[in-house]
Amino acid sequence: MVYLSLLIREKADLLDSADEYKKQIEVADNWQQKALDTKKAKAARQPAANGNHDGFQVGSALFKRAVKNRSLWSRLRDCVEQGSVASTSGSE
Repeated sequence: MVYLSLLIREKADLLDSADEYKKQIEVADNWQQKALDTKKAKAARQPAANGNHDGFQVGSALFKRAVKNRSLWSRLRDCVEQGSVASTSGSE
């Protein structure tokens, strides 16, 4: 798409009319924008090459700590729901 945009710009340089030139530059700009949009969409679909997922470095201590804390909170929530831990909501 970028190459097509460049070719259209080269073609526009050879045109005699200013109106035709502007139309071709507009077409080239549209192709360039499509290329940028496609690049952004592809980047959004793929995880980062450095292993960064949702702000955590995979394998890092921070990520491991977050997963451990999440599982601890899950277990605590399960215990509260089952009634094996007193709730602190003040409804008792």
